[in-house]
Amino acid sequence: MNAPLAKVIEEYSKSSYDYQQLITWHLAHGIVFSDYECFAMGYSCLRSSPEVPVLREQSDTLFVTVFAGDMRKGLAQYACEYEFIAFQREFKGSERVRIYPMMEFFKKLQIAYGI
Repeated sequence: MNAPLAKVIEEYSKSSYDYQQLITWHLAHGIVFSDYECFAMGYSCLRSSPEVPVLREQSDTLFVTVFAGDMRKGLAQYACEYEFIAFQREFKGSERVRIYPMMEFFKKLQIAYGI
């Protein structure tokens, strides 16, 4: 099993979240990205209401619900498709939704990884 996916499964096994239900929903309605460097799930939404999924062609924001591994790798294909990125840090005790311009966020990742 790839390490990022194993990490996500381990974290979810410690919480009250139903991981199987979450991944099933994302497979049907959102985005799932998985390879040996990263695992991610998310969905398309609007910056003005990030908690509400919309069709890709109606969206301006990628809401990342789960991420493990090299975030650059997972976001690279979406960096030019979405104007904004949104996420929460519920596992770290914060339910506040953070929203950033996608290209600015992606450039910070590049710098953080020394690219």
